[in-house]
Amino acid sequence: MKKLGNNIISVIIPVTGLKKRVIYILVRQGEAP
Repeated sequence: MKKLGNNIISVIIPVTGLKKRVIYILVRQGEAP
């Protein structure tokens, strides 16, 4: 059970980081003329 929780956490963290990176790229593209 504990191992499963660790796996979920290790999966969620990279996904949220990826979302932030995608949003950042989209914002930068939106700012570009």
